[in-house]
Amino acid sequence: MLGGAPLAAAEHPLRGEYLRLSSRRDLGASCVRFGATSDMSAERSASGADPLVTGAFLEISGDGVLGADAPPIPLPASTWRALGDPPGSRGYRYFDPSGRFGIRKAALRFGVVTSLSVTGGGPAWPYRTTGMPGTVTVRLSVGDDVYCATFETFQRRRRGALVARYNSPPVSCTNDAAGR
Repeated sequence: MLGGAPLAAAEHPLRGEYLRLSSRRDLGASCVRFGATSDMSAERSASGADPLVTGAFLEISGDGVLGADAPPIPLPASTWRALGDPPGSRGYRYFDPSGRFGIRKAALRFGVVTSLSVTGGGPAWPYRTTGMPGTVTVRLSVGDDVYCATFETFQRRRRGALVARYNSPPVSCTNDAAGR
């Protein structure tokens, strides 16, 4: 339970540590950097979802985000690697140097905390910002498991990048729940 609200077994709300969205006129220069953690000790997903088998999908939604209605970004099973012994006990790492789907690296790690990080961008990155976003939610779906973080209070940085830091976990990871 988080904040007294029961969660679906497959939902993993995370505290948003960092989100950087950069939209440039040159599509190849747009990028994303994202990091989120959970204070709860990391338990391997109850459903046993494994990105080596199911792959994963990443999506970003929110006001002020162009492309939020685009299909989720696929992260194919063939590009994931298991971490730990036994494999997958410490998490999973995604690496695609070509960034063919807009994501180059992602890591879902289990340990004292659960952490999720994503790095991507380039011409295949489908999301762009328009103005100053209000609320942006990042979701990683691995089988029936959904890891999510919500960001608010963005600041504009060099060259137009928008950055949000240190946001509390959302109440729910469902698509229609952006609130706290």
